[in-house]
Amino acid sequence: MKLAVYSLALTLLTTISIAQDTTKTLTHPIQFSVIPPLSTNGAANENSINTLSFNLLAGYSGGIEGLEMGGFANIVKNDVNGAQMAGFANIVGGSTQGLQMAGFANVNQKSVEGIQMAGFTNVVSDSIKAIQLAGFSNVVSGSVQGVQAAGFMNLATTGVTGPQISGFLNMSRGKIKGSQLSGFYNLSVDTIDGAQLAGFMNISAKRIQGAQISGFLNVAQALSGVQLGVINIADTLENGSPFGFLSFIRKGGFMAVEITGDETFYAGLQFKTGSNIFYNILNIAGRPGSTAYWGFGYGVGSNLKSYGKLRINLDLTATQVNRNEFWTNHLNLLSRAKLGFTWQAAKHFAISAGPTFNVLTLNKSNSEGIASLKTVAPYSVYDEVHSNNTRLIMWPGAHLSLRF
Repeated sequence: MKLAVYSLALTLLTTISIAQDTTKTLTHPIQFSVIPPLSTNGAANENSINTLSFNLLAGYSGGIEGLEMGGFANIVKNDVNGAQMAGFANIVGGSTQGLQMAGFANVNQKSVEGIQMAGFTNVVSDSIKAIQLAGFSNVVSGSVQGVQAAGFMNLATTGVTGPQISGFLNMSRGKIKGSQLSGFYNLSVDTIDGAQLAGFMNISAKRIQGAQISGFLNVAQALSGVQLGVINIADTLENGSPFGFLSFIRKGGFMAVEITGDETFYAGLQFKTGSNIFYNILNIAGRPGSTAYWGFGYGVGSNLKSYGKLRINLDLTATQVNRNEFWTNHLNLLSRAKLGFTWQAAKHFAISAGPTFNVLTLNKSNSEGIASLKTVAPYSVYDEVHSNNTRLIMWPGAHLSLRF
């Protein structure tokens, strides 16, 4: 009798010991939890792999091979293969393959393959092959293969293959094969094979092969492609061209200072900067005398063809003409098309000459100004007053420039 009692007690103790053994991995088809450790897995949560897991408030398990749903949070020590859905957060200590959806955050210590969707942020301490969608930010400490889309910011530490799309900022410290699209600012610390599009500014600390398009500023170490913005800056131009209001290139671009003269303004100074394909022009010119004229203007140009030391260029400029005063408020706009034949006499010296065609647009309501400013044109082939309150005067001319 005593032997039977001892045998039964020993069996019960062994069963309880096995059930509470925290080193043994257990698999459960279904698990219910209120909040850890109040769950059907009891003290064995940490070492339980669940196929179906339902957590009223929060749950904690060793792994998921299926589906987990939590009213507030799901916490997994190791890996998730399947889907996690939480009202607030999903936190995984291992890797995730599948779908994560959370009202606030998805946090993973290792890699993610699949889809992450969060109301605020997705954070991964390793690499991802996934689509990340977040209301505020996506942060990946490793590489990204897929899509990052966030309302405010995307960050990838190692590199990106695919697009980064955000309302404010995209950053990558590694190579990008894809595109960065943001409402304000894109930054790449490494090379880019693709495009950067931003509402305000793009910066590529190394080489970009593709396009940089922004509402204001583009900066690249080396450019092989196109820059389109108000101001474009590149250290080296390998191929392509910047297009904008002002572009500056240290190597491989075009920059020149010219002293000019023509039948309208006897002396002038021009600064040209950009590339041979497309450059910007800032000019100031004057004509002294009892009636003095001066003008300040802007234009664009292109070096069309080169034949040895001979280069053909076309400049289009617009200059506001002022008479005997610092600035004339009326419209007195001199528009010019200038064809130049430039002979490169030395490395930093060239002579340019060629024909021009001039169009002077005057404000008809300024009768005194029209009478005096008309003398800016030495002669005309067209002189008409139009019903839209303007007078147009046209004439052909010629120019001579010394380029440095």
